[in-house]
Amino acid sequence: MTARLHSWLVLIPLAAIPLFGVLRTFHAQTPRLPWLGDFGGSLLLWAALGLLALHLVQRRRGLDLMPDIETGAGLSVGMIVPLLVVVVIEKWVSADVLPFAFDLLPSWGPTPKLADAAYRLASGLALGIVALAVYRIPRQVARKLEQRTLLSRLPAATGLVLGSAIVTGLLFAGLPTLLGGLQLAVAGPDTRTWSTMAAAQVVRGVTEELFFRGLLQTTLLRLLWQAGMSQGRLARVVAVGTVSLGFTIEHVDPSQPLARQASLLLWVFAMSCVFGVLLESSRNLWLVMAAHATVNLMVGGLLPVPVTAEGTLAVPPGVPATIFVMLLFVGIVVLHRRRGFA
Repeated sequence: MTARLHSWLVLIPLAAIPLFGVLRTFHAQTPRLPWLGDFGGSLLLWAALGLLALHLVQRRRGLDLMPDIETGAGLSVGMIVPLLVVVVIEKWVSADVLPFAFDLLPSWGPTPKLADAAYRLASGLALGIVALAVYRIPRQVARKLEQRTLLSRLPAATGLVLGSAIVTGLLFAGLPTLLGGLQLAVAGPDTRTWSTMAAAQVVRGVTEELFFRGLLQTTLLRLLWQAGMSQGRLARVVAVGTVSLGFTIEHVDPSQPLARQASLLLWVFAMSCVFGVLLESSRNLWLVMAAHATVNLMVGGLLPVPVTAEGTLAVPPGVPATIFVMLLFVGIVVLHRRRGFA
């Protein structure tokens, strides 16, 4: 029997991505089922189990599939559930499973800075494992994701990111050092701490793009098309903005006043939107992952930056990161015209 199709169902994933981000960020303050303990009483766990059961039923009946070409025909429950399953499973793993596993292990470092870097590295690896484990749940989007990560796209992405990073480094590190008599410095008191921090930033940049832009944004955009939005700018703006909002909410620190974090959160939202547009412009997920990892290294002070004699930064880290991203867009335009980059 054919499922009834309703375009308004797209409102559910549009609301779910930021709302589950809120639940993940403030999970420690949410009520739990007391008779099942801290781990078994998680609301995210039971939401994941319920949605996964619903998805299996819909998939067995073939109700999770969307037409390959047709748009505007509306959505069924089975079509939106895969995205919800992906979102909730990732939130449960990051909010409950990873902290629970870390509580069972000894300290990851002799200093708080090293321990924090180790946790960030482990959480980034966990996100990548989850993304690879669930990316086939939205079946048609899986094919699109595989196209955007073809190995044939890797050389162009590597060359463009490396070239843009070198030009940015010359402008904001090399020239100020030579002409202004400044010194270069990197974050981290020792080699072990620096290498762990750098690995964490690279891994998190890669895996966050794989999950948020590669999986969530691509899936949500497909649902918007099926719900009736044309395959043009509006649908992409809605998809990029929704995923960026959810991504930003997950960077909220519940222990700090929201007003104190406003500038940082605005930066996170803006850069998330930039990465989303970068993916839609290039159709190359390798490029976006490498760009995010590079920006993380820049903003984290893990690449050489010029400092004054007093040890303060001569250039705010957001400035070279912005120029770096602008150079990427210029490179995309050139490669689109000359080499068929997409």
